[in-house]
Amino acid sequence: MNPRPYPILLAIVLMGCRPDAPRTGPSTRYFSLENYFREQIAVLEARGQAVEKTVKKDDRQEKRTIADMDWTTELEAFIASDINKPAWRDSYSVDSGAHFLNYRALEDGLRVRSIHIGRDQHRNIRSIVIERAENNYLYSSRETLRYYPDSLYSIKRHQHVRVLGPTRFQVCGKL
Repeated sequence: MNPRPYPILLAIVLMGCRPDAPRTGPSTRYFSLENYFREQIAVLEARGQAVEKTVKKDDRQEKRTIADMDWTTELEAFIASDINKPAWRDSYSVDSGAHFLNYRALEDGLRVRSIHIGRDQHRNIRSIVIERAENNYLYSSRETLRYYPDSLYSIKRHQHVRVLGPTRFQVCGKL
């Protein structure tokens, strides 16, 4: 047995263990909801305007005017609906036109089922509507998230927990 090939093989293996080249930035295949809502949070926080917030749970409702809204918490569900994940690169169909951009899930297991982005004639965003759903043995949940810049946002959730039964929940904030 010749001992010389082992150092050469070891050198080849070690050369293959270099760290990847640095990435210049994340690649986004779809419209970035995360980036958009982070920008909206900055704008809304800079304005500091009061928000009329209504919360409904089944038949109970509470309405308040909130002067110092925590926009990061308030818009968290919208940010969490971003579909720019490497594993989901080809998981959504894309349909677009002059005044809209639509994404629809191609796989049943994806929580974000659809995203509709409406635009005006100058390509400014006028509305974002997100449909989310989740089903398992214990519960099923359907959510509709709506955002209209400079106007309002809403989150409607219909949930059915196997032991507890159905629950309806809605949050609406008017700017």
